[in-house]
Amino acid sequence: SVVNHTQPHSSSCVSPPSRIEWVWLHWGEYLKAYEEFELWLTRQQRSLDVGVELQLGVKEKLWQVDQQRVGLSDIQGQAALLERLLDEASALHNRTQDPSVDPQAQEGLQEDYNDVRDRAEERLSLLQKMAEEHQTYQGCVHRFQSWLLSKTKELTDLMEREETAENKLKALQALDDSVAGEEKTLQQIEGLSEALRGTTSPSGAEVVVEEAEELRLGWQRLRQGLCEGEEGLRSSLDSHSQYTARCQRLGEDIGHLRVLLQGLDQELGEGQNPPDHTEEQMVGQWRKYTALFLQGLDSVANELRLGAWAPSVMLPCSYPAVTHAVTMHGNLSFPLKVEVAPYRRRLPPVSDA
Repeated sequence: SVVNHTQPHSSSCVSPPSRIEWVWLHWGEYLKAYEEFELWLTRQQRSLDVGVELQLGVKEKLWQVDQQRVGLSDIQGQAALLERLLDEASALHNRTQDPSVDPQAQEGLQEDYNDVRDRAEERLSLLQKMAEEHQTYQGCVHRFQSWLLSKTKELTDLMEREETAENKLKALQALDDSVAGEEKTLQQIEGLSEALRGTTSPSGAEVVVEEAEELRLGWQRLRQGLCEGEEGLRSSLDSHSQYTARCQRLGEDIGHLRVLLQGLDQELGEGQNPPDHTEEQMVGQWRKYTALFLQGLDSVANELRLGAWAPSVMLPCSYPAVTHAVTMHGNLSFPLKVEVAPYRRRLPPVSDA
């Protein structure tokens, strides 16, 4: 007989979890992650719904930019979690066909995330722009302040320089043209200041406005100093020119006096003996030839305000009446030194000291 030795067949297979168990396990994990993600999205949306908080100055605005950059980095870091959620939702939908995890629901979740991310990026760009504009404004203010100080010092040095009035006036005019041309820069700063009022806190906006106003006042004070300096130099030059012209006119009038006195000398001496003339006749002749000149001389003296300046005139005779007539001439507003000399046919030179 044949003995068949049949060995029993043993199998140690481990049965996988049932489909229901798999769905139950993954669904619970998905819902937990989904709820946490939805809560995070809601917080981000509420934060972005709040308007930008206006800051005091550049330092505070730069801090705000850093905070927003950190927030955006956190949002971007959630992209990996969202990707896992969408993969899990797709797997669950393949198993269950549940509409809460269908492609349309997945797209809605992706769109909500994209909206939060895009708004955060826009917020960061806005804050960066606000900070950069304030930095630009501050840089312009500091440069203009330094420029004002340098030009003010230049004006002071120029006025103290040992130069002629003409050279100083030319230098002042060139400096004034340079300062006047910078009003465009000042207007640009004022425009930046006006724009910052809408992106800065009320206290910060007040500081910005005061800074711009102070720059305008400083520029106006510099222009005023330049104008006063130019006016002073022009006045000095005009006074010198007028004085020179009037001195020339006075010299001409004194020359006319010499001619008149020479004419008097000739008239008194031609064919007559001077002692035969009465004092009244001689005074009349003197007045005839000198009244017009004395009036002009008096006018020039008034213009020059010579005051104590007194020309010394040698008279051609020794008659007291003539001396009295000249000295007491009604139109003469300054003292006239009269030196009485004996009569001569030719008058000595007239001294105009």
